[in-house]
Amino acid sequence: MSPGGESGHHDEDADKNDHAPGRLSQGVRLAGGRLPRPGVDEVPAGLGRDRAGIAARLGDCGTIRQEHIRREVLTQRQEVHATVTGVFDALAADRSRLERAGIAQRVAEVLRDHITEGRLAPGTRLSEESLGEALSVSRNTLREAFRLLADQRLVVHELNRGVFVKILDPGDVADIYTLRLALEMAGVRALRSAASERLAALRAALARAEAAEALGDWVAVGTADLHFHQAVAGLAGSERIDECMARLVAELRLAFAAVASARGLHEPFLRRNQTLAGLLESGEIDDAEVELTRYLDDARAVIVRAMTQDGW
Repeated sequence: MSPGGESGHHDEDADKNDHAPGRLSQGVRLAGGRLPRPGVDEVPAGLGRDRAGIAARLGDCGTIRQEHIRREVLTQRQEVHATVTGVFDALAADRSRLERAGIAQRVAEVLRDHITEGRLAPGTRLSEESLGEALSVSRNTLREAFRLLADQRLVVHELNRGVFVKILDPGDVADIYTLRLALEMAGVRALRSAASERLAALRAALARAEAAEALGDWVAVGTADLHFHQAVAGLAGSERIDECMARLVAELRLAFAAVASARGLHEPFLRRNQTLAGLLESGEIDDAEVELTRYLDDARAVIVRAMTQDGW
């Protein structure tokens, strides 16, 4: 066949390919020189000859889509910024509340310390006027402090009467001693890994108790006893146990008030604290566990018996 005939035959085949439905002609490249993707970049039949036009159109579509995505992202960022700004504005408006809450927390800690040290006895009325003047705080701050102390079961609010230091009952005492055993036993069982300064805290508390005994200050002996048992629980090296025990000893002081004679309560247990400290210092964990369990069972029984006999 003549060269011209061959040429004509080639063009006819090319036309067939160019007009195949839904296909790009062989050799078409899209914007950026990318080859077409089957089933994605296909175009209607008859457009195969306009290769440059197809590439331009697809390139324009890509540019438009990128611009659309950019605008969407920008809009979302603006919305997020507006939301965060709104949150910060709301927090700024609550600044006075946060400041008051911080002061209230400190007031609550002061009052709790006074309860722990036996200065505020069960049944004592906490006057907003007197306390506000003594501590130079507002009534709103005091009320927030009272709420915190109520959450810790240290005070109660009586309608039309005011706020009072809580008076415990035998059920409260049983519950307190159940928790106390768990916290202190955790300390005993962690003895081998306890830091040396935590062991030293046991002996320091005992020294304070003995000094108070020498002065005949049995309320101070009771405070030192509480610190000794905080140190026992503290052997666990757990901040959460320390925090829990700090709240619990305030309730324990309220329980101690059920026994009329502070000396009658604390003198025998001071000796037993010395025994327990000796077991811990010598690393006798099993014996220390037994002694602690008996100690707490006996202490609970003494307090509950006093409540029952005195109609507490």
